[in-house]
Amino acid sequence: MFGIAAMPNPKKRMSKAERTARAKEAFEGTNDDSLWQALKAKRLELAREQGVPPYVIFHDSTLLEIHNRKPESLDEMGQISGIGQAKLQKYGDSFLEVLDEMN
Repeated sequence: MFGIAAMPNPKKRMSKAERTARAKEAFEGTNDDSLWQALKAKRLELAREQGVPPYVIFHDSTLLEIHNRKPESLDEMGQISGIGQAKLQKYGDSFLEVLDEMN
């Protein structure tokens, strides 16, 4: 009789503690950063206008990537994870204005 042998999983999933530690490390120091605060404020403003939670606009990880990459155009912003065509058209200019004001 032939059985199916369990294949070893080459990619071990990270534990919740490991994911939390990595996320905390990625955001370290951002709370004191004026650009980070401005991006979060714009997200909150847009969320309140639409009556949705801020993460519906952009997740923190997307804001962090905007913060770190500082796109200068809609094309550059469109390359960021979490920004599809619809969000790019809806929110792109607003966030580019924040980046421009903070430079």
